[in-house]
Amino acid sequence: DAWEGSYHERGPNGDNPSRFELAARQFEKAIQGGEFPEARLALAEVYYRMGDLAHAQEQFQRVVDTQRGVLRAEALGFLGIVAMRQDRMADAKRLFSEVLDENCSDENSTSSAQPDRRFNVIRSFRDRCQRVHCVGQVGFIMASFYAARELPTDQQPAAARQIVADMDRLIPGDEVRMCDRYFDNRETAMWRFPGSSPDWTLNLPGAVPAGVRVSSVSELLRSV
Repeated sequence: DAWEGSYHERGPNGDNPSRFELAARQFEKAIQGGEFPEARLALAEVYYRMGDLAHAQEQFQRVVDTQRGVLRAEALGFLGIVAMRQDRMADAKRLFSEVLDENCSDENSTSSAQPDRRFNVIRSFRDRCQRVHCVGQVGFIMASFYAARELPTDQQPAAARQIVADMDRLIPGDEVRMCDRYFDNRETAMWRFPGSSPDWTLNLPGAVPAGVRVSSVSELLRSV
């Protein structure tokens, strides 16, 4: 309830820190009673939304180290985004690659749910699994693009060819359309900035800044 409230009850600038703080406190209490990975992942996401990347990374990494399947993939995806925000593009590529390698099947995914409820809980994760898979695909391409810009000029043509090859390999045509649906500007978004320097500090659920527009996976691939 706190998480939903913190998302929907926004302040004049598109945020409401007090609601995020309330959500964080409730999730912190939830994980004190034992291993509760779903609550730990939610706590990490609240920290991330608040801009507290240090605490977010700590909790995401705990999920990565202790879980498998959907929960681990989602935590890896957020760690990849954090790495991009910190201009650690090589780390971001590695993390997004791990997202794509993670087995998110029902049988492999861990959960704190009791055995009689576990199957239904894991099934409810399937949509999250597909979303984070798209984040891994798109994130790998974006991190590769920004990493290539920092290479010496004579190395950039080969890097560009590799990016195009990775695009064809990672995001074939039918998956482009599916990922476009997941980048809905609510839970997942791409914003296109004027010029060549995006502002990595911005975050959902904030409003789209002036001069910036919502983009899509298909537009990203065409632009690259």
